[in-house]
Amino acid sequence: MAEFCRECCVEVWGRDTGDLKDLCDESTLASVICEGCGPILVDHQGVRVERFRVIEEREGKGDALLGSYKSLAEAEHWLTHYLNHEHNAYLVDSEDNDATHK
Repeated sequence: MAEFCRECCVEVWGRDTGDLKDLCDESTLASVICEGCGPILVDHQGVRVERFRVIEEREGKGDALLGSYKSLAEAEHWLTHYLNHEHNAYLVDSEDNDATHK
């Protein structure tokens, strides 16, 4: 049976069927194969997560995804924005697995 991320579900079926939902908890990502996108990362809701992610450190609650971006320049722009608004945020490159704290 074909499984799709939320974006591809909406594109193919016209609605989210939840194919890749609940594969991980809110603080982690799951590595999956979407029949529309290929190998990707998804969050706990089955939403495709782009390569560069801006994460917020939250004391006692686990880290939270603030946004995911295809380009490093866009991710750095939003990281600066979040830091300027007093978020304790950092940048992650999913292909490198190293967190870059700013």
